[in-house]
Amino acid sequence: PARTPAGTLFDCTGLCRSRGVPHRPRAGRQPRPGSGVAIEGDLIAIGAPTDSRVADSAGAVYLFRRRDETWELEEILAPPDLARDEYFGFDIDIDAGRIAVGSANAQGKPGRVFVYERRLGVWEYEVIEPHNGVAADWFGTEVYLDGDLLAVGATGVDGDAREQGGVYLYRHTAAGWELEEELIPLDPI
Repeated sequence: PARTPAGTLFDCTGLCRSRGVPHRPRAGRQPRPGSGVAIEGDLIAIGAPTDSRVADSAGAVYLFRRRDETWELEEILAPPDLARDEYFGFDIDIDAGRIAVGSANAQGKPGRVFVYERRLGVWEYEVIEPHNGVAADWFGTEVYLDGDLLAVGATGVDGDAREQGGVYLYRHTAAGWELEEELIPLDPI
């Protein structure tokens, strides 16, 4: 098995599991290593939203690639402009070679999502931020990729009720990721 700060990754022939995830308890910090995990083919992405390599609890994502019969650490994603308590890696999804990474809280900002694509052997990213977001929207708490469609959950968005949540749908075009629709309940239960 391969070992990382996010835990132990076992052979994934059939069912994949991460086990024995160590973490340093920190008051008031909810996200834990492994809270965002995604797999596609021979690539696994494991979120470590409290990783402090860039800033305190800014987060990171560990990418593992299966080579022959073992999983090897390929890269650690951690954009250099992450802020303290941003929780990059809060949620992750992989589809068609793209990786979407939720970065749910950015010190007084609504959150953001990073969409990675591998080009010429390098993981490059595009940042998506809500056009009308406010602090504590938690934009990026959930991410889901399906081809050129990206759904982003924002659990703290206020519509007609406090923190009722919402979903933002983006479509990838030649110009990049463009907002297609906001789904925010008008009459919450």
